Amino acid sequence: AFGQQDETEYIDDFSTLIKDSYSAPLPQDLAATCKNQNQVTVSTTKSITSSMLSSDLQIFCGTDTICIIPTGFTVTMNSNLNVAALVVSGSLIWNDASQTSNNQWLCAGYIAVDGGQFDMNLISKQGYIYIKNNGLKHPTVYTRAFAALNTGKIYVSGRSLSRTWSLLANKATYGMTSISLLHKPEDMGWRVGDRIVIAPTATSSSGNAEDYTIGGFEDNNTIKLLNKDGTSTGFISSYFRSQTVFTGANMSD
Repeated sequence: AFGQQDETEYIDDFSTLIKDSYSAPLPQDLAATCKNQNQVTVSTTKSITSSMLSSDLQIFCGTDTICIIPTGFTVTMNSNLNVAALVVSGSLIWNDASQTSNNQWLCAGYIAVDGGQFDMNLISKQGYIYIKNNGLKHPTVYTRAFAALNTGKIYVSGRSLSRTWSLLANKATYGMTSISLLHKPEDMGWRVGDRIVIAPTATSSSGNAEDYTIGGFEDNNTIKLLNKDGTSTGFISSYFRSQTVFTGANMSD
């Protein structure tokens, strides 16, 4: 934690402090494919001439092309898509029915919904939109942007939760691999695989928040913890009094 007298140190460390604040862990294949990859020096532009699946769009556009979906055409997201940039003047549809795997992603230097419609609604599956740093600049929305212009519309939604936060029913201490909540997780709509964060409980909000993945549910509103990547058991590494626990719905992804 920082005091008022620590302004210089806080500003110097700001990038490090917030780098994980509003992000979910990336799937390994997404990070390997798109993070710090595919710098574009000369880009070409391609426009589709018929509606198609994203798997066909990937073949048509490749990874180094500004891919355009013109008015009157629709791309349906059935696979990962990695393009230099994406311009949507027609429609892009992405939902549980179209997505063929539990995790799917779209990667582009910018996504400009130019008079079209981007419609993403996932209730039971995970989807990721990754705006990569490949150097491309759109004339209106500029670099690394996901934006609408010229009456374009963006709809991004997921499953609704009756409650996105709870309180610890009991203190959580170093080495514990589960936490007990005041509310029943299942009744709040929380699921195995969701990301949760325990806020710091020390005086003046000192200390650090800790994030985990829900590994399972037990009696007495208990959540089994996995690490934030969901790959191994999660261990409490601080001391937490009864305090707020947030699901991933509270963290902008």
